[in-house]
Amino acid sequence: MALTAWELEVLKNVRKKRIQKARRILLYSCIAALVTAGVMVLTTLPASDSVDTVTVSETPEVSVNEASIAPARLTLKLTQESVELEKGDPIDYLSYVKEALINGKDHRDQVQYSEISTDRTGEFSVVYRLKPDSGLAMTRILRVQIKEPEVEEEGSEQAAVIEAEKEEAKAEQQSKPAQQEIIALPQVPAAQPAPAPQQPVQTVRPTLQPYTKQFLFSAGYDMSNVESACSAEGSGSGLSWSCEPIRDGEGIILGMELRTY
Repeated sequence: MALTAWELEVLKNVRKKRIQKARRILLYSCIAALVTAGVMVLTTLPASDSVDTVTVSETPEVSVNEASIAPARLTLKLTQESVELEKGDPIDYLSYVKEALINGKDHRDQVQYSEISTDRTGEFSVVYRLKPDSGLAMTRILRVQIKEPEVEEEGSEQAAVIEAEKEEAKAEQQSKPAQQEIIALPQVPAAQPAPAPQQPVQTVRPTLQPYTKQFLFSAGYDMSNVESACSAEGSGSGLSWSCEPIRDGEGIILGMELRTY
């Protein structure tokens, strides 16, 4: 299982502390050896000889501020992973941020996000990014589906009113007294014109609408298959197309986007 960036940084700090501890033990061992050698020299000298006092000073331990070494603990959560909007709707980007914590404190003001346009339909991605003053950043992606606005059907109410008027007119006709019987002579039917030959029906092909589609690494794609997946989708669209890389604010590639024309 691959370690996260925060776990790698913690492991690196633990190794650094172990190296510092080993260096201190080695230093203490050298000091102890020097003291032992000095004592042995003093014991071997005659009592009449004057011996200078040897002072051994221990190197003070340098205190390390672990807070300055350990990376910041980041928490970035969204209220949902995807949302559907109608074409032209405004977007309140920060309303989809549930938590933005740095070392347990709220830092919503440091959340950065990429903006999209709702003037066209399709599926887009908003990349949220939380980065402290030093250390690594955390990102989250919100998928946004832009659709055409729904048109309300107004003909149903008008049809109901017309049907009610017909029923009232039929009831009035039945309530009127019967008129005198009128004898109608049979009429000779007029000659019907020959029907005109039917024209062959031409099949109208539907017009293909341009669209966009994103292939993100967060959706399971990687560098080995993202380009082939984008190209396959573009070839089957029946339109002119191109595949462009998607990057965040630091230039990191997040996937590829298919654009048809």
